Amino acid sequence: TFPNRVYMHAAIVSTLQAYCVVLQFPGRSSKSVELILECINVLITNNYVAGEAAGHDILKEKQGDENQVEDPKDIDLNSGNPLTKSSLLNDLLERITKCSDSSSETIQILMNKNLLS
Repeated sequence: TFPNRVYMHAAIVSTLQAYCVVLQFPGRSSKSVELILECINVLITNNYVAGEAAGHDILKEKQGDENQVEDPKDIDLNSGNPLTKSSLLNDLLERITKCSDSSSETIQILMNKNLLS
């Protein structure tokens, strides 16, 4: 068990998932990215976002046989190890760092602000 595990409210999780979808959308505007990064920063600084950016399956308690894999698609063909689903925080960090492609100084500042929070 994980006694120190912190859970986020379902509304925060849904909001962050929606932000991730918009940030990965190729047709997003720079203004929408600015607003999303500002909103993410508000959530982080007010301690609404909590947890670890590790793989979801790494944190989940294992039940039954460790070697049992339910679906062959869940195995990495190169290493033969089971694939891990990334966590919401990991996805969020990836989307924020991909904002570095923008030439907007405001987006760069907000991106750095979020990563440092």
